[in-house]
Amino acid sequence: MKFESVEQEIGMTVDWCVILWGANGIPVERVAEMKGELEDHLRAAVRDGKSVDSVIAGDVSEFAAAWAIEDRPPMTPAARLLERGWLLAASMIFVSVFGHLWYFSLNYVVEAWWYSMPLFFAASASLFEVPGVPREHEESPPVRMLVSVSLGLLAGVAMAGINVAVHLGDALFEWSWISTLIVVLLGAPLLKNRRRTDVLPILEEREGLEPGGPSDGSPTGQPE
Repeated sequence: MKFESVEQEIGMTVDWCVILWGANGIPVERVAEMKGELEDHLRAAVRDGKSVDSVIAGDVSEFAAAWAIEDRPPMTPAARLLERGWLLAASMIFVSVFGHLWYFSLNYVVEAWWYSMPLFFAASASLFEVPGVPREHEESPPVRMLVSVSLGLLAGVAMAGINVAVHLGDALFEWSWISTLIVVLLGAPLLKNRRRTDVLPILEEREGLEPGGPSDGSPTGQPE
């Protein structure tokens, strides 16, 4: 794609990076900061005699991903612990929700102990401002948790289907409503606190960006 000016090339490159950052779930506040930092970086490179294309190595997508990774601070021990906790809760819920089926059966005392951990993590889902957890990582654990729960439940449904076919009576009349309630309690705060990453207001700050993306129609946004 031919650009009328260096500023237009910088603007188009930054806009596509903003879109890619937003699509990858980076918080809007951080995207706005990264946008300004990238603009300054590209202008400084141009002043040093470099071209925008040489800075991004001809691939906007890879450049945007690399910029986000290098700019993001490492995950703290608190954030890592929270993420591991969500995965632990997912495994517990997976076992508990199908505890009414034959060899998955657990007595009430054991189930009550297992429920205590998922309930703890479910309650903490509404308190994402955890000390020591950077804002950039606030969405990562719950989003990964939703994926883990979804995959776990899909696998569980398949396994439960086999058990239902063999033990239809037990499956129909011994459904664990407590387990169902736990799943709802765990999922509700996750969905409630998951923030949308809407980068449209950031893009609207720059005039001339067409609604469909770059005027060359390139799906990757790579200048030609």
